[in-house]
Amino acid sequence: MIFLRLFCIFATVQGEIHDLHYIYTALSKPISQPGIYQFTAMGIMNDRPIDFYNSEDKVKKPLQTWMEEHNEKDYWVKGTQSRRSKEQWFDVNIKILMERMHQNKSDVHILQWMHGCQVEKTTDGKLKFLKGFNQYGYDGEDFLSFDSKNMTWVAHVPAAKSTKKKWDDEPILSQHIKEYLETDCVHWLEKLLKYQELDFKTFSPPEVHLFSKKSTSPDNCTLVCLATGFYPKDVTVDILKDGVPLAESDGVASSGVRPNGEHKETYQLRKWLEIKASDTSQYSCRIHHRTLKIPIEEFWEVNPETKRSKDSVESGDSGKGSATSDGSKEVAKPLIVNEIHNLHYIYTALSKPISQPGVYQFTAMGILNDRPIDIYNSEDRVKKPLEKWMEEHNEKDYWEKGTQTRRTKEQWFDVNIKILMERMHQNKSDPDVHILQWMHGCQVEKTTDGKLKFHNGFDQYGYDGEDFLSFDSENMAWVAHVPAAESTKQKLDNVFSQDTKEYLETVCVHLLEELVKLQTFSPPEVHLFSNKSTSPDYRTLVCLATGFYPKDVTVDILKDGVPLAESDGVASSGVRPNGDLKATYQLRKWLEIQASDTSKYSCRIHHRTLRGLIEKSWDGKCRNCDCATGAIVGVVVVLLIVLVAVLVGLCVWHKKMKDKKGGTSAHTHIFNIAFLYILIFFYI
Repeated sequence: MIFLRLFCIFATVQGEIHDLHYIYTALSKPISQPGIYQFTAMGIMNDRPIDFYNSEDKVKKPLQTWMEEHNEKDYWVKGTQSRRSKEQWFDVNIKILMERMHQNKSDVHILQWMHGCQVEKTTDGKLKFLKGFNQYGYDGEDFLSFDSKNMTWVAHVPAAKSTKKKWDDEPILSQHIKEYLETDCVHWLEKLLKYQELDFKTFSPPEVHLFSKKSTSPDNCTLVCLATGFYPKDVTVDILKDGVPLAESDGVASSGVRPNGEHKETYQLRKWLEIKASDTSQYSCRIHHRTLKIPIEEFWEVNPETKRSKDSVESGDSGKGSATSDGSKEVAKPLIVNEIHNLHYIYTALSKPISQPGVYQFTAMGILNDRPIDIYNSEDRVKKPLEKWMEEHNEKDYWEKGTQTRRTKEQWFDVNIKILMERMHQNKSDPDVHILQWMHGCQVEKTTDGKLKFHNGFDQYGYDGEDFLSFDSENMAWVAHVPAAESTKQKLDNVFSQDTKEYLETVCVHLLEELVKLQTFSPPEVHLFSNKSTSPDYRTLVCLATGFYPKDVTVDILKDGVPLAESDGVASSGVRPNGDLKATYQLRKWLEIQASDTSKYSCRIHHRTLRGLIEKSWDGKCRNCDCATGAIVGVVVVLLIVLVAVLVGLCVWHKKMKDKKGGTSAHTHIFNIAFLYILIFFYI
């Protein structure tokens, strides 16, 4: 049985730390890639983006509802004007730096500026300035930064020395920057924090789940602690063994803090530990968050077992289903839906290299069921596994041959992207970067007898983000989507149509079948609970399915046995990765209900790893509704126990003293006073 323990920690009280900073990024020339702008500016408060501007829209926009609600139209108009001025400033100065460094205009260069402040909110609610920062970077390296203590600029590279000298010679500029960091920035941060606090939906305490699941080793199990639904994102999560917190060196792994995707913009953090199935130690999970006055510790029962009853599945009873040990029930024999699997490979080549981290001139990636399984890039030039099971089940020879194939394709792309540029009369000295892509693969259906049935295949090319050429397997012909592709279509129609069809329908399916056999599947864990709502008359009912793979899952919240839809108020986070070693997923759905609602609510899950549906009923309890009352009652009970113990001790002492020559009037007087105080306390 799992239960919650609340306890107090006597520690030094620390003020809250808050920060506000702005980041500006400018490129020396535009890049024709979606989501990458020549100039961007973003405001960030407590690691949370609050506003954004880019060179395409040219408008400063809010990224938080409270920013939009509490700032007038004039604020955004002036903010837009300021951002446009800075965009022009960056455009001029990046050209000056390129000329100073004798850099060619054909390359992409990046100039960045970050400035802001950090404060501490003391116990009296005031903001105390801690530090400020104003710094510039160029092409990913530190360029220039302001030392507010010594009122001087620091040049990190020789090319920055002339700018340093110029700005140091302007003491008014240094004074202005110091005042901004220590006064204006703090003022704005204080103002924005007040706006944020007005939005009572912003802060949210964590929900805690501690459970175990099967491990890859039959002798082990995986203990998982999940803290979810909290905001702000700063949280401390510890797994404890016999009361002692465990560290990464003890085997504890972490997903890191990840967004939940809800309308409240909450976060989650998952930590897990492999333990022996026979381990009888006392494990617990301790959570501390700024929304909690005291940490929460949840304990795991030694060797818990959650066994689903098989009676309903095997008997063919399709009615209510049978209850499981955790209060859920498994509904028998649902409509069987055949599994759909897919395998495809994506190749991307750029006409020239881009000096940005993580962007390579050539990449190739294999993807199985929307899950990347291998990768190759033009920098490492080695085909690598992205899944542990890919590495374990494929020999060294597999990766060596795969590397040779990828290198051959890299050469092929290098030749053909140049041919296409020439065909389209595109100049090599043109500052634009051109992109050639190829995607091919197959989709199959796994029937009830376990065989894979070919569903469809695809083989297509794209150029500069537009469809270029694709294969029509039904008519055994290539389709040219632009005039420039016509000559390639004619060539491929005469040579490669039959080979392409055979690869898609036979070779790809065979490879997909082998990979599916190796792939690891994981069933969902189900949690149904309710929390405080923003309205005192309501509760938020949450259904969480987590730890499952593949990602296809069906989750329904039911009221008196009837599934509810989005129109009934059900919201969803969408399927999201957990970030664990097994690359599992989670899905959360929630519903606002009245606190007085006596309807029967349940959560129903279907996943391909389950023989039937799982339905978990809500116990009607609210997890954090009476948290404070319970803590007070606990403290009172402890005090009563202590006082009773003191009273008994006084009586024993009084009797002993009387036995010694009848005692003295002094000890009798002391006893009477102490007894009187205890009676007064009980009366109060």
